[in-house]
Amino acid sequence: MPNQDAMNSANQILTQMGSTGLIALGVVALIFLVAWWCIYAKAGFPGALAFLMFIPLVNLVMLLILAFSPWPVRRELKAIRAGSPVI
Repeated sequence: MPNQDAMNSANQILTQMGSTGLIALGVVALIFLVAWWCIYAKAGFPGALAFLMFIPLVNLVMLLILAFSPWPVRRELKAIRAGSPVI
């Protein structure tokens, strides 16, 4: 059963934010989602991985994977430059 104090504080925050704050939060979240989707797509990864950026700790792991793993786009470019068929 959820902690009643935590639920009360969450309700207070939502009440104070109002509908304008929720709409603004949704717009900001959508902008970040589109930005991460484009980054993943340009790197050659599925764009849907952008949804994982909203999960705490998972977003840090995904950022490290994006930064340090070989990008599929680069593998394809390397294969094209070498003259081998792209799979």
